[in-house]
Amino acid sequence: MSSSFRAAAAGVRTALFAGAHVAVANTSSLTLTRRSSRMPGPPVDVRTTVNRSTDDPTWTIAQMADDYAVTHRALRHYEHLGLIEPDRQGQRRVYRRRERTRLALILRGRRLGFSLEEIATILGMYDDQPGEAGQLRYLLDQIGDRRADLERRRRDVEESLRELDDLERRCSADLARMADATP
Repeated sequence: MSSSFRAAAAGVRTALFAGAHVAVANTSSLTLTRRSSRMPGPPVDVRTTVNRSTDDPTWTIAQMADDYAVTHRALRHYEHLGLIEPDRQGQRRVYRRRERTRLALILRGRRLGFSLEEIATILGMYDDQPGEAGQLRYLLDQIGDRRADLERRRRDVEESLRELDDLERRCSADLARMADATP
């Protein structure tokens, strides 16, 4: 309740909306700031601003960083590379669903071992011609390359494990001989 009082004191109207404290800063946006502790179930992050004129939710850089477990610097870097293009309200970055989707794809691509250049190519192909079909063909080629690289790495790991097993057997045998030779 004290956060509602502080918001009201700051000139922001507040109300309880579906178990969340709602702060209305102006008539064109609605900001859900936190879930009520009286609601059953685990806490849910509902810090999303909704533009009432378009019903398009937006997020800040801090919210995006928290939601995707990335740093602000990483988001700014992806923006600098043109991978995401948040809107600007003065110095403030405003992220929409498109940027959330693109960030999820960027992070998935990184987990799969794609470079940022390859990810940029895939994302760019979706926006430009040849469109989705060209993007899928390129992606299939990249998947084949990535799979071949991972198979090579798996063979290298398996060979290293065999060498370690052999070394372990020899060391154990030498240790056993030394124990037998000791009077």
